[in-house]
Amino acid sequence: MKKIVILIFLVSLVLSLSADQTTTGNENKHSLKPSKFNSVKTNLRQQESFSKKLPSKNSDYPADIKKIVDRNKIIAGILADDKPPFIMTGKNGELYGVDISLSKDIAKCLGIEIEFNRKAKSYPELLELAACGEVDFIISKISRTFDRAKKVRFTKPYIIFRQALLLNKVYAVKNKIEEYPVTHLRSAKVKIGARLKTSYVDYAKEMFKNAEIIEGEWDEIVKKAIKGSIIAVMRDEYEILKLLKKNPDYALYLSVYVLKDKLDHISIAVPSSSSHLESWLNLYLETNEYKKNATDIINEYPEVFGMKE
Repeated sequence: MKKIVILIFLVSLVLSLSADQTTTGNENKHSLKPSKFNSVKTNLRQQESFSKKLPSKNSDYPADIKKIVDRNKIIAGILADDKPPFIMTGKNGELYGVDISLSKDIAKCLGIEIEFNRKAKSYPELLELAACGEVDFIISKISRTFDRAKKVRFTKPYIIFRQALLLNKVYAVKNKIEEYPVTHLRSAKVKIGARLKTSYVDYAKEMFKNAEIIEGEWDEIVKKAIKGSIIAVMRDEYEILKLLKKNPDYALYLSVYVLKDKLDHISIAVPSSSSHLESWLNLYLETNEYKKNATDIINEYPEVFGMKE
């Protein structure tokens, strides 16, 4: 009898364990379904989110390049008045010249259009156009200086001139400095002219610390140097050569001295925030080996000097 009871107990125990395993298996089986479904939903949401973040056209460009490419146009600031041979207006109203040709080729290389902004009537106004970001770059035979570089970013120079002096001959002979007047002028308390609102005001102040720097329009200060009311005028070799080509009689009263160790770097300027555009322009200038001097400009635009081709 005891054996029968024990046997019945063992059978009941086995059946009970079997039922528990079946139930647990079913629960595990069903518990996987929601997890897999949630995983699929999560993946779909991630894909949807990723597709929304996919870059649109030109969005992979840096901000300063993107805005130019998006508008399909680069805006160049130039001086309001012509500045031969850098900026000139043809009979049909079309712009041409050294800086115009360079600007158009930059736009062509970028694959976009070019627009010229001519609001600026002076170099300070032109620099302000770039500083406030109204234009993408400025170009108008702009000298690169420390003071200007506080407001804008400059590219590598595309033209390099040498600084020069026009000296009153009577003063030179009287002071026996005909051969090389710079040493004398560095310490002398004299009047030296520089064109109004140009980099040469700063150049003159830096070089001739004891002199009184007289600012004025170019023709005005040259005439003062001829009369002797100021001793000398300072400007780049190109402008002085152009002046004497057009007015050969001035050589009777004024001597020219080219300062070989003092260079005038002519560069393009961009807003301070346009670091990638600056890099691109530098690459453009290097790749095209674009670097001219006074002789190159004279040979390229002889008509500016009244010379026949």
